[in-house]
Amino acid sequence: MHHRTLVVTFAASASLCLALAGCSGTSGSSEAGSSASASTASTGPIGTVDPPSDIKDLDKLGLSKATMSIKTEPRLSNYDEKGLTYVDPITDPTADLSVHHVTWDGKEDWKASVPVPSGADPTSLTPMMSYDDALGVVSYWFTTDQIDPEDSTLRLHPVSGPLHWFVTSTGQQGSDPFASEGNTYTSHKMLVGGLQMAPDGGMSAVKVVDPSYTLVSHSPQELGLTNGSRGEFYSWKGQVRIRGTQPENPADLLQLNTTKPVPDLSADARIWTTPTRILVLDQSDSRLQAVTENGAQALDLKGCSIPPKSNLKVGSGDSYDYIGQLRIAQDGTTECLSEQIGNASDTISATLSDGSIVSRSTSDEGKTFSYRYISADGSTKVSLSEKPVLDTYGDHLVYSTVADGVSTATAFNEKDLRPSGS
Repeated sequence: MHHRTLVVTFAASASLCLALAGCSGTSGSSEAGSSASASTASTGPIGTVDPPSDIKDLDKLGLSKATMSIKTEPRLSNYDEKGLTYVDPITDPTADLSVHHVTWDGKEDWKASVPVPSGADPTSLTPMMSYDDALGVVSYWFTTDQIDPEDSTLRLHPVSGPLHWFVTSTGQQGSDPFASEGNTYTSHKMLVGGLQMAPDGGMSAVKVVDPSYTLVSHSPQELGLTNGSRGEFYSWKGQVRIRGTQPENPADLLQLNTTKPVPDLSADARIWTTPTRILVLDQSDSRLQAVTENGAQALDLKGCSIPPKSNLKVGSGDSYDYIGQLRIAQDGTTECLSEQIGNASDTISATLSDGSIVSRSTSDEGKTFSYRYISADGSTKVSLSEKPVLDTYGDHLVYSTVADGVSTATAFNEKDLRPSGS
């Protein structure tokens, strides 16, 4: 299960770094492929439903009925502001993926199918999901790699067959032949598109779904990359986000297409992405900046200190972004929640639209964590179990549980909260 509050801690492995050698290819070419609209389906409201029994501490929060509880295939679901995109649990590896989008009350507003690539043994293929939350697009594709569900490291995987993408708000879909035409591609979960590989092992193009929901191709030359450059490639709001991994110029640590929005970065700058902005922390001078389509904006830390990596959480709850104990509103105003949280070493783990939060602490450098729900005024604090982790999105509390190889996505409305605590 992917939540916007989880995706933004990047610990990308070295396997994501790609030397640019023997670069070739055209620039800016449009590759829309086939385009259609996913079939719409309407069902009656599900109403209140019983949550899974393995979600702990619901009684402490006063929660008894969920707005939805959906069984999904693990790793192939994603929350957005309207609800959840997911794939039905897979029971037959030869069958099409059954893709759905439901609103927060469990109503299905569109569905579609993604075929298994032809010409390959279906049992050798693993379905994958990628997302550009800032653009509101997800994609599905297949790889021949075997995926360890416990490995959260961001890695490139070879693409087998076509690429299929969906606009989550409408169900509009597109597809491209991609690897089925004999070209070699790699991709990962934060790249809605892929890297086209040259015969010599270098990269010949970066392809992403852009703001027109069309797959476009960018050559390394167009992106200002030179032979021998090394970088990591992501998609953000339909742009190619590049993180230079061995840059001579620290400004190359952050590049959006051809723009370098923070030219005076230091070499130890840290970068995180949320759906609304890119957060850039320059540790040399504790300067925090937010990058949007309008450029870079300095953010006031309001006296907040940034915790060490072992307990630093950065994310987005739709209404707010956060880093450490700093909460950032959509207009860029900030507030330090140190008094509300109480413990100096704790960090925000999730936010709700009513101002309440979930905090996280660790006493063993990130090996284990403990969590608390804290009301907006700080008067109510409820200790929560480590698993399943309570996450949030806008005005909903969300949980992901797994049993017998099937995930269950469960959501509660924050208006049903009746917490009881110290």
